[in-house]
Amino acid sequence: MLQQGNNSSEIAKTLGFYLSTIGREIQRNSGLRGYRPKQAGTFAVERKATQRKKPKITGDLADEVETRIRLLHSPEQISGSLRRDYGDTVSHETIYRYIARDKKAGGELYVCLRINSRRRRRPRVKGSRSQITNRVDISQRPASVETRRFYGDW
Repeated sequence: MLQQGNNSSEIAKTLGFYLSTIGREIQRNSGLRGYRPKQAGTFAVERKATQRKKPKITGDLADEVETRIRLLHSPEQISGSLRRDYGDTVSHETIYRYIARDKKAGGELYVCLRINSRRRRRPRVKGSRSQITNRVDISQRPASVETRRFYGDW
């Protein structure tokens, strides 16, 4: 569409994206000869390959975490004590993921968890607060309520 002479706002409208998204795509993936889709795909693959996050728990920190897990400390306790003692901020979720990676690699750290190697997340219950036990439908209320003479009738 750029080669046909359309501007960014027309392209955004046609494709159903925000104008800023189209502008960012064109700016990020334009080369010496302008925007070319094949080249944009190549750029995206290269960015994805170099984007890998470094593991947060490595080296001495990994040794400390493993030692504390083997002492039967919970990941929550380990996270708090690392923050207090060393200033390292590693969340308990990161520690659980570290244990899961270790288990997948054949390690036995998961055996030291207090929760018998399984950590279950509780499912969310939708609308449980709004359910009234022993609820009586409004159509079954007495006719005297319509007069609204008493405080509870309102």
